[in-house]
Amino acid sequence: MPQTKVENRTLDLLKGLCCAVIVSSHLPSFWTSEQVDNFYLSWFLRICVPVFFLSSGYYFFLSQDKPRQLRRIALLYGFGYLLYLPAILKGIPSFSEAISALRWNLVIGYEHLWYLNATLFGLVIWFFLDKLPAAFQKRLYPVGIPVCLLLLFWGAVLDEYYPLIPIPFVSAAGELLSRFGGPRNVVFLGFPLLFLGGSLAKYRQFGDKVPTVWLAVFYLVFRAAAFGECWFLLDRRGGGISTDITFFNWVPALVLVLLTFRFPVGISAGLARRLRAMIVYVYILHPLVGAYLSQIGPIPPVFLWIATMLFCAGVYLFLEALFSRKKA
Repeated sequence: MPQTKVENRTLDLLKGLCCAVIVSSHLPSFWTSEQVDNFYLSWFLRICVPVFFLSSGYYFFLSQDKPRQLRRIALLYGFGYLLYLPAILKGIPSFSEAISALRWNLVIGYEHLWYLNATLFGLVIWFFLDKLPAAFQKRLYPVGIPVCLLLLFWGAVLDEYYPLIPIPFVSAAGELLSRFGGPRNVVFLGFPLLFLGGSLAKYRQFGDKVPTVWLAVFYLVFRAAAFGECWFLLDRRGGGISTDITFFNWVPALVLVLLTFRFPVGISAGLARRLRAMIVYVYILHPLVGAYLSQIGPIPPVFLWIATMLFCAGVYLFLEALFSRKKA
C-alpha cells in the first residue's frame, strides 16, 4: 500500500464548514419558511456529522500513537461532560436520581455530546480489534466493511422507518431503541462511519483510481436520493423527524471525503492542525455560548450564529495561549 499522508488540509477545512453548519442548527432558525427549515435540518445539514466521523476514522487509522488519540478524545468528552453538569442536574430533586442521570448521560451522551461519546467508544472498539491475532487482522477490513454497511442500514430502519414497516420485530426493536436515544449511537452510526473513514485511508489507492467526474456524479446522485428520502419521510412522518440516520445521507459525505484528496487547499499544516483542534471546542461550547449571547439582547439569527462561532473560536485561542504559556 502506498504511503498516505497524515495531513489532509482540505478535509480539515471541510470539517470546519460542517461544524459551522451544525452550530446553526442548534441556534434560532434564520429561515422564514418552516418547510425550508425542515429540509435544512432534515436533509442539508445531515451530511455534516458523517463527515465528522469519517474524518476522525481517517486520522485514527493513520495515527502513529492511537492511545494518545484516545486519551485526547476522552479528556475532551470529560471536559464537555463537566461543562454541562449543571444542565444535566438541573431540576433533579434527589441524590439517587442525580446519580442515575449522571450515569445515563455519561453512557448515552448528553444532547450534542453524543457525538464525542460515539467517537470515543467507537475508536476504543476499533483499537481492540486492531489487537486481534494476525489471522483475524487479515479479515478485519474485508469482513468489517460489509458489517459496517449492514449496521448503517439497520440504523436507518430503526431511526425513522420502523413506524412505517408492518413487521412486529422491527416495530418492537425501533420502539425499544428509541427509549435509549435511538440508533444515533456508537453501534449504528459512530463505529461504522469511523471504520469506513479508516478504510478510505487503507484502500486509498483504489479510491484514487475513480475519476473525479464520476465522484462528482455520485455525490449529486446520492445527494438527490437523500433529498427524495427526506421528502418521503417528511410526507409520511411529519416535521418531527430527526433523520439522524438515513439510507442515503451518509453516502455523499463519504464521496466528499474522497474528493478532498483531489483538491488540496493552500493553507499551512500548522493552521490546518489548529483548525482541527478548534472545531472540537466550537462543537462542545456553541450551545452554551449561543444561549449566553441570546440573553444579552435581541440579535438577528444570522448574526447570533456568526457571533457564536467567533466567540467559541476566541475561547479556544485563549485556552491554547494559556496552556502554551504554562508549558513554556
